[in-house]
Amino acid sequence: MSTSPLASASAPIRALPEHGRPHAELLDALRAMHGTDVDWKGGRVFSLVYHAGDRHSAFLKEAHSQFFSENALNPLAFQSLKRMEREVVRMTATMLHGDRNAVGTMTSGGTESLLLAVKTYRDLARKRRPWIRRPNVVLPMSAHPAFDKAGQYFGVRTKKAALGPDNRVDVKKLARLIDRNPYRERKRMDIIDRNLARFLTASMCYLGVPVSGSGVQPSRSGRIDDRTQARRSARAWVGLLLNRGRVRAELERSGISAAEARYRVDALSDEEVEHLVLRLRNLPVRGELLEIFFAMLLVLIVTDVPRFSRAFSFTRPAR
Repeated sequence: MSTSPLASASAPIRALPEHGRPHAELLDALRAMHGTDVDWKGGRVFSLVYHAGDRHSAFLKEAHSQFFSENALNPLAFQSLKRMEREVVRMTATMLHGDRNAVGTMTSGGTESLLLAVKTYRDLARKRRPWIRRPNVVLPMSAHPAFDKAGQYFGVRTKKAALGPDNRVDVKKLARLIDRNPYRERKRMDIIDRNLARFLTASMCYLGVPVSGSGVQPSRSGRIDDRTQARRSARAWVGLLLNRGRVRAELERSGISAAEARYRVDALSDEEVEHLVLRLRNLPVRGELLEIFFAMLLVLIVTDVPRFSRAFSFTRPAR
């Protein structure tokens, strides 16, 4: 047996060697390392290695060596890898009764597959249900640790249910962990009620209805008479409001970052921005109240919780 540091568990290498070593010596050292590994060929391991015999393993190694240096990062340069990926995805889709719209991608293994699954559903929820600010996934305690990694990577909370005496998940406990209604999750989503209350007040002002107790008289000095000037300055005026500290604070309190709000506003057309500015400047409020109402309108535009876009065309979802 070689005395190379590679083969010594008590003397790990901590720096690059100053001189290279013969290939035969390195291979001997690598073989020696197997001495502390589990005997997977003898069936002494579960789920980590799937051994179908030495002949099959030799075939797999030969097939792998055919594409040892190719890089799947660029499918245009390596058409062979692109073809194999497409065929594997299509065969899998057919096996699972997927239609022609089913798509997929090759991964490096089970962990990456689970990571991508969580990321895909998180991204889908962001598009279809943007009002869910803190997503979660419900799992049994025995779930693969890659779910925990995915939760940390992608901001998805993992909620786990205990196992029963038979090591199977307790379905009743699992069901209790499922959110019944994300709008009414009182511990984390009470902000919705506050926003809806502000929405009612803002809507009254938005429609020109005097707000009782506001102490603010309608002001006409902010009306825009020159529509041409309005088109040039509307987006800049909205940008100034977005940078106001009170607006940012209200957005953060509602779980929306200034970047999200700016992205949504940028998706509006010039005509829509002008329409929004005209409405805001004609509100019977000014100063801090105007900033609060503007922030609440942004919350409604971004989340569209009460289906605000159905009432006002300029709040239609971004494409």
